[in-house]
Amino acid sequence: MWQWVLRRAGLGRSRRFFRKQVRIVIATKNSAGWFRLIPNHTDVQWVLRLDDDEFPSRALIDWILDRLDDLDTNIVGILRRWVRMGKNGHCEFSNHPLLKQDQDKMDIQWRLFRPDRVDYIMDIHSPGFRASAGLAAPDEAFLVHFDWIIRSKQVRAREVADYDR
Repeated sequence: MWQWVLRRAGLGRSRRFFRKQVRIVIATKNSAGWFRLIPNHTDVQWVLRLDDDEFPSRALIDWILDRLDDLDTNIVGILRRWVRMGKNGHCEFSNHPLLKQDQDKMDIQWRLFRPDRVDYIMDIHSPGFRASAGLAAPDEAFLVHFDWIIRSKQVRAREVADYDR
């Protein structure tokens, strides 16, 4: 799957780097149980976890290629930009105020991490590990989130209702 992601991002030349350094893991709704087993099944130094409705920007892939070897952290936060259908029928990024977090940043997700150096947890709405401190990638290196495009309001409402169980 990670090879498909890199090809779609136009970065086929980067596959060797990612094969040796970074494993891209696509998470689904039911992946929390196996997520903590990642260190037992990979020997790469880093994991980039994507949800099944996310895609990395080209700038994020480039930033990882350029900066990964020099990072002095175990966890990297990545800005997640939500895509919505605009009034003109075209996809556009949302700037909804409820998506903003600390320092007026939009939706930061702790998704790039060293699998052998984090403390795994099963908490809902967590990255799957304790994320007490880390570095944030620059704003232009982001994840694109397509939840509002690919899932209906009814499906999203059911997912939110499941969180309360």
